[in-house]
Amino acid sequence: MKKFFDVFQNLKLKDDIKALFEDVTVIKITTNRDHTKMRVYIESSRLIEKSAIYDVKKAIEQSLMTGKHMEVQIIEKYNLSSQYTREYLLEEYKESLSLEFNEISHSFGVTFKKAPMHFNGDVLEISFIKNIVSESQVSEMKERLMSIFAERFGMPIEVEVFLKESEGKRFEEHNKKKIENEVQAIMKKSQKETEKKETETDEDGNEIVVKKVTKASAEDKDGVVYGKDFDVDDENNKRIISDLKDVYEGTGRVICKGQIFGIDSNETRTGKFIVKMDITDFTDSITVKIFLPNEAVKDDFLSIVKKGTFIQVLGSALYDDFDGEVEITRVGGIKVIPGFAKSVREDNAVEKRVELHCHTKMSDMDAVTDPGDLVQRAYDWGHKAIAITDHGVVLGFPDAHHQFESIKAKCKKNNEECDFKVIYGVEAYLVDDIKGMIVNSKGQTFDSEFVVFDLETTGFSAAQDKIIEIGAVKIKDGEIVDRFSTFVNPERPIPFRIEDLTGINDVMVKDSPKIEEVLPKFMEFCKDSIMVAHNADFDMSFIEANCRCMDIPCEFTVIDTVGLSRFLVTGLARYKLDTVAKALGVPLGNHHRAVDDAECTARIFQKLISRMKEQGITNLDEANEKGIESDEFKSKLPSNHAIILVKNLVGLKNLYKLISISHIETFANKRPRIMKSDYLKLKEGLIIGSACEAGELYQAILHDKPAQEIARIADFYDYFEIQPIGNNEFMVRTGNSEIDDKKKFLVDSRKDLEEINKKIYKLGQKVGKMTVATCDVHFMDPEDELYRRIIQYGNGYSDADDQPPIYLRTTEEMLDEFEYLGSEVAEEVVITNTNKIADMIETISPIHPDKCPPVLENSEENLRNMCYEKAHEMYGDKLPKIVEERLETELNSIIGNGYAVMYIMAQKLVTKSNEDGYLVGSRGSVGSSFAATMSSITECNPLAPHYYCEHCRTSVFENEYSASGDVDEEKIEELQGHIVEIRRNGGVGFDLPDGICPHCGEKMKKDGLEIPFETFLGFGGNKEPDIDLNFSGDYQARAHAYTEEMFGKGNTFRAGTISGVAEKTAFGYVKHYYEEHNEQKRKAEIERIKNRITGVRKTTGQHPGGIVIVPRDKEIY
Repeated sequence: MKKFFDVFQNLKLKDDIKALFEDVTVIKITTNRDHTKMRVYIESSRLIEKSAIYDVKKAIEQSLMTGKHMEVQIIEKYNLSSQYTREYLLEEYKESLSLEFNEISHSFGVTFKKAPMHFNGDVLEISFIKNIVSESQVSEMKERLMSIFAERFGMPIEVEVFLKESEGKRFEEHNKKKIENEVQAIMKKSQKETEKKETETDEDGNEIVVKKVTKASAEDKDGVVYGKDFDVDDENNKRIISDLKDVYEGTGRVICKGQIFGIDSNETRTGKFIVKMDITDFTDSITVKIFLPNEAVKDDFLSIVKKGTFIQVLGSALYDDFDGEVEITRVGGIKVIPGFAKSVREDNAVEKRVELHCHTKMSDMDAVTDPGDLVQRAYDWGHKAIAITDHGVVLGFPDAHHQFESIKAKCKKNNEECDFKVIYGVEAYLVDDIKGMIVNSKGQTFDSEFVVFDLETTGFSAAQDKIIEIGAVKIKDGEIVDRFSTFVNPERPIPFRIEDLTGINDVMVKDSPKIEEVLPKFMEFCKDSIMVAHNADFDMSFIEANCRCMDIPCEFTVIDTVGLSRFLVTGLARYKLDTVAKALGVPLGNHHRAVDDAECTARIFQKLISRMKEQGITNLDEANEKGIESDEFKSKLPSNHAIILVKNLVGLKNLYKLISISHIETFANKRPRIMKSDYLKLKEGLIIGSACEAGELYQAILHDKPAQEIARIADFYDYFEIQPIGNNEFMVRTGNSEIDDKKKFLVDSRKDLEEINKKIYKLGQKVGKMTVATCDVHFMDPEDELYRRIIQYGNGYSDADDQPPIYLRTTEEMLDEFEYLGSEVAEEVVITNTNKIADMIETISPIHPDKCPPVLENSEENLRNMCYEKAHEMYGDKLPKIVEERLETELNSIIGNGYAVMYIMAQKLVTKSNEDGYLVGSRGSVGSSFAATMSSITECNPLAPHYYCEHCRTSVFENEYSASGDVDEEKIEELQGHIVEIRRNGGVGFDLPDGICPHCGEKMKKDGLEIPFETFLGFGGNKEPDIDLNFSGDYQARAHAYTEEMFGKGNTFRAGTISGVAEKTAFGYVKHYYEEHNEQKRKAEIERIKNRITGVRKTTGQHPGGIVIVPRDKEIY
């Protein structure tokens, strides 16, 4: 017998798996005659999950790759401690058993995992639903289970299987309504399609847009846009329709179909054109390459075949040496076909749900869907509303609103009522700054009696785990006067991760007293004392949970030295025990042993008392008050998620205020945090929900906090939230070595997660608050998890490949998810309550309907005077008709739409810069505004080509002239002839030949770029004007300061920017992901995935030159 890593050296394994196998012994190794199979017999005193066994099996197989593949089988035998009962072993090993039963069939493995089972003595009783499993599957399972328990664990058992009737009638009435609704929907759809003469449908009901595909009619060529027609069922040529994922070099002649998402053309040296089309059928993507004889044919082809077009292609899958991958070439024909989708999900429920928790691309590298797409999907499904709730920001509101406006416009056009709205909100990082760092303070002084204690436990949940060690010291008058230390028998095995962390194993605790004996003694030790612990919420939750089970009173004042340290020990990034100890110069012995940690915490507490006394704090009440007032203390407090929804315009303004405060005043730990105290001041018009598992209510129930504390937390929220079990299933995963990520080791099974949701619902019933079921949407459809997976992998998330199913679900899917609550309650949380919340909310616009221009006194009058003054200066006292009409038209539009102040502001900035010796560059459409020319904002003159005289102010246009006296008519005709000729040839004023003034004989100026004003302001002022001034880099800061001088301090702000994932970065994410996973992907598929990732918000910043100006009578948040 040898140690495992003495036999198998240099295996590539994760650190946590390596640690598990450190003490594993290899009993023997056998191989078959031709060395294609190997059996490795191992023995372990620790329980090892089957997933880890499989990982090691793969690692051994890879290490033995010497030309011939060898299949490895690992056969385990366990010598576990007596703490492992049959019941506990089943609980811990059920996931591993389900993995093994996947070998029977994947569906059976899943069925076994979900099946209720328990031990009745030595008999394992398992219940399955009839017709779900076969007799042969049951028989094989029974034999395997008995063999595993007897041979692997030395625990002989019997297995008995019970078959139950399905509870299929639970949603019978709902399904009946659903069928009726489907029939009505089909009839309605049929009626609409009959009315649409221009639209045809194929036999499956898919819409075909009839279009002219070539100069010949579509009917004549059956949709063929290239090559010849081809038949899918051509047996002679053995043509088949292949999924693109099955197309590879050697596939040969193939028919495939897909949607074009990229198209490009290049001319060859011979004058022919290569057209490349990237297509996807949503299983994979590939490039289709064709050759076209000339530019005319190419243009005809590209006028028909564009991005978004669905095509069917007959061609050969061949390796292209130039592009370095397999493409579809030697194309025999291309047809335009009706569209198809990767998956079509519809919400056919009669009564539909409302989603109240949705993330978009604006959720800081955490979600991948466009806000508008979510809004459109909810509307298409017939939902009455959808909420946009990004992490900490409201950046998705404009896109969501624009999509809503588009839906409204379409409804209006079709004379339909738009019974739909967007709910605007945020998933806030909420900080409880009103709780204080001392719980149940009674004003005690520092001379009181304190018990400083620490626990070691089997895990991190007071509801699920057990205490294995208690260590405590008693302080009186500032001195340690007594100690308490003991192991506790948890009556269950200590998990490896805890043994590795604490050094405490089953042997050390098996003969120790049980908690029923230890806790009364410890409570007697703590009698009349103030409890002190580092991260006291955790330790006290175990004490309080066990006291409740034994009916022992547990009313204490509790001090958390983490909170005290945040207040008194500034400048630390983290406040772990060893970090604080080091900062205060306190020695820490055997970390993660209760007695040593308690001693260290006591020394820390003594030093913190000294610091409080130095600040003049004399009792616990004063300490609490000073802590709550401390910005340093608040900045270090942890945050929890909460959903804040806007009810009305008052609420919208208050939400914007909270968002601004969270980004400017209370931003910390890279997060915009909203303080509870700030929310309470600004809660009018807002609704707040408890959010997901990262919300404080869920965490309190998860950690089995006292009923009083749960009630305090629950009172803050207007409604509670529960989510599908799959969203939180990461909490039951095991085999992860990142112990600090505590939430990963909190529950034992999906059943525990169901119980938490039930507790939240029952709490809502008890306190009279609604519970709603939400999806916590991060991507639209199940398959879209790929895009989030790649982004998170690129950002270093170790669990990126384990994406939870956080997609937008239909009503039926959500009812199925919450079936365990019972049909009535499921309908209440999924449909009734979500619609009630939606009904509480008004339809509002997140964007102010007014343009809100800043105010400069007499802007309209000053602009008009300024323009006419310069116009007369250039063109004389009597203005030419073309000048006067153009100026009057522009001024009426500018002043009428409230843009006069923009012109005056720009004029002042340009004038100031010129006076200070700096020229101002201008670009953009402002050059089309004659008013901008006349107000000296730009030198561009947008009038038609013309002449004017600087000396006598005579002007000559094509059809008119203006002069202050007699003129030479022949010269007028000559000049007008030049103008006609230049305009005919597309020239501008600067192209005119020199001209002599027909009145005074001086050389005339030539001007006029002939740009319509509509370029700048649209028709009737429907276009936002853009006056883009480019100041010298040296002068820009002075221009900003002058802007603030014009409009008043506090009314000008640097404009913000949103930075999304750039195309090159997105390409890198995709490329890196597949390289790391040893998967080959074609360039077309990488391009498709890249397109879905591009634009996901990465960060925000400041525009280098942009300034936002707020009118003095307005607030900005």
